[in-house]
Amino acid sequence: MATFTANSIELNGGAKFEGGSGGFLSDAPSGSPIQIVHATQNSQITTTATSNVLILEGTITPKAVNSQILVLGNVNHYSNAGNTQNWTNSFWCSLHQKTSGGSYSKVAQYEHPGVRNDIHELCIVCPITYYSATVTQGTQYYFAYYVKNVSTGDTHYYARSTDSSTQKQNGAKMTLIEIASYI
Repeated sequence: MATFTANSIELNGGAKFEGGSGGFLSDAPSGSPIQIVHATQNSQITTTATSNVLILEGTITPKAVNSQILVLGNVNHYSNAGNTQNWTNSFWCSLHQKTSGGSYSKVAQYEHPGVRNDIHELCIVCPITYYSATVTQGTQYYFAYYVKNVSTGDTHYYARSTDSSTQKQNGAKMTLIEIASYI
């Protein structure tokens, strides 16, 4: 039988959930979501760069001690073949992380999705999945998607508006989920 008080729920066997500040349950079982934050790319980015271009950034401030951040999302990409190089239409996609006041460092790389294609257009959705190391309670964490063209001479579009869709509908998406983890 469960016991309920104003700030906690205690289950048989000793499982206890206590109210934390900000409306989350502290002492949640490992693997339980604590908070969820969403970010969406709202405007089209067009690039010919073969250097990193930031297309989306999301932030989360962990509420619990010893939690981790699960990053889920996607990058939507469109390119016309602009040259005759081997990897025209391809792009690098990477996830970077930093804390407030710090510098970004790459935590995940998604091998350049694309094909050897010099005569056609190409549309790609690159899925993003990443599970962080333990994060620090109360510290703001930033996660960012960066892209860069593999070949010079290509024009790449991120959040391209097509078929009556808006940039927000067609843009990159990021979901940051703080997960309880007692290591």
